[in-house]
Amino acid sequence: MDRDEAYSILGVKEDASRSEIEKKYAIILRKYRSGNDQDRPSKEEFERITKAYNVLMGYEVEPEEDASKKKKPNPVLLKLGIDEDKLKNNLYYFRYYIIAGIIALIMIITTVRGCVNRVVPDLYVVFMGRIYCSDTDQLEEIIKSNIEGVKEVTVENLVVTEEQQQQDPQMYISMLQKVTVLIATGDLDVLILDKTNFDRLSKQGALAKLDELMSELNLQEDEIYRSRVEKEELDGTITVVEEGIYGIDVKSSRIFSDTKTAGNEMIAAISAKPKHYENAVDFLKLLIENTQE
Repeated sequence: MDRDEAYSILGVKEDASRSEIEKKYAIILRKYRSGNDQDRPSKEEFERITKAYNVLMGYEVEPEEDASKKKKPNPVLLKLGIDEDKLKNNLYYFRYYIIAGIIALIMIITTVRGCVNRVVPDLYVVFMGRIYCSDTDQLEEIIKSNIEGVKEVTVENLVVTEEQQQQDPQMYISMLQKVTVLIATGDLDVLILDKTNFDRLSKQGALAKLDELMSELNLQEDEIYRSRVEKEELDGTITVVEEGIYGIDVKSSRIFSDTKTAGNEMIAAISAKPKHYENAVDFLKLLIENTQE
């Protein structure tokens, strides 16, 4: 039985899809099993229909009168011992699973590649609060040009204000969580803060004490910000754990005017346990050295 005859016997068009062929055969099969003599095909007819179905679905290879026209088996699949027709059927029936698997594999490869190619900065700086650095690219170049050993810099703006807390509380919480994670992992080195966020983070113990740097930085009392780390006891009372200098006023630094950084308060602080402490100290020195009179 050739394919043309099989199409005719099954009663489907020559361009019928595998799904259409399966549906047609399923209808005939139900009629054959129903026992209704009026529409039920005879045993001989049903056998011919089944044979036609098998031919069209590739389950039974149709004989070729002309051997020269017979399709040659794939040599690679033949060598591997894989049945080409069965492979095609499996690819058809499991195509959605295969596509989903390919998509998942692409996502995994993309994620792994992103992790492998991710550049770890030598200095990570965050502006947080009512402060915004318009030209972060220029600031990164200034840092790389002036601090020895710093080749990669990340500078980021995080708008964390009372207005944002009221207008978009979900984003506000998300920003706070991001900063908390960056500080906890040591990835964040330097923070440029407004007074509200400075008070919050210093009391939480998220900032490093700068007392030992005061003589080296040669700062006056009006250029520093003191604070204390607080701990809330179970009964609600507040205990002072540590007091000291945690911030430096850098609002007058020319570097910020050159990078179009806006803000009424700019307090430079170092995170509690930064991975690049020496680079963080050098950045604070750079800001102070470029203070406008």
